[in-house]
Amino acid sequence: MSPTRAKLIQVAFEQFGRNGFHGVGLDRIIDEAGVSKQTFYNHFECKDDLVLAVLAHRDETDSKVFGNLVKSHGGPSPRGQLYALFDALDAWMNQPDWRGCIFMTAAAEFPLHTDPAHQAAAEHNRAMQEHLQYLATLARARDPARLAEELAVLIDGAIAYRHATGRQEVIDTVRGIAKMLLDRALPDE
Repeated sequence: MSPTRAKLIQVAFEQFGRNGFHGVGLDRIIDEAGVSKQTFYNHFECKDDLVLAVLAHRDETDSKVFGNLVKSHGGPSPRGQLYALFDALDAWMNQPDWRGCIFMTAAAEFPLHTDPAHQAAAEHNRAMQEHLQYLATLARARDPARLAEELAVLIDGAIAYRHATGRQEVIDTVRGIAKMLLDRALPDE
């Protein structure tokens, strides 16, 4: 990726995170990135293409960051990683630049399921749930698909609640609920 394209994506991500996708005009992104309109159009056909590029970049970045946090908190075993999900989520939400989940913002601001930005958000959630199902399968869960869905809903609920209220204690609540779900779904060691 060229440095200019990367800068446009980073500036757009910061602006969208602060002001929403519809609250930021293309001129603001171009000005803040310090590029001309022609330079922008050399990299993107339109703002919608930039939105999709931001979501694709954040999907890759967030998946790596969150995956690394899960492994660092849960160790090498899938079972340990499942039990550490909410420790990792807590660490992710306490990063200084955390502003909520851009995928939730995209799904809300682009509510039509046929909208490419909404589809990108849905794909991000599907991939996360698929990874949770993979971990649940390796941990020998009784119903890996159900456990993955329950954990995905719990993760999204925790993010939305924390973002809306600013209450950090939500992580303690969801950690307890997750432990009950995991204790029920996983065989005794």
